Amino acid sequence: MTIRIAYPDASSYQIKIDNNRIPMNEWDDSLRMYRKIEGNFCGENRFIGVKNILEFYLTVDCDVFIAPRDAI
Repeated sequence: MTIRIAYPDASSYQIKIDNNRIPMNEWDDSLRMYRKIEGNFCGENRFIGVKNILEFYLTVDCDVFIAPRDAI
């Protein structure tokens, strides 16, 4: 299942599994944003900065953690 969380602030967030950061999907020049979630693995994610939406893929028996990310 793909989860979408809208945040009211301009902070940036990351997904962690077992305290390991899961990198965001690669940038897609045709979309002019990070590549869409395809459901390839638990924790697959992207942050839509202009709209402040964090999207990530979640599977059964997979615990993900959302943490602030240092970003400028």
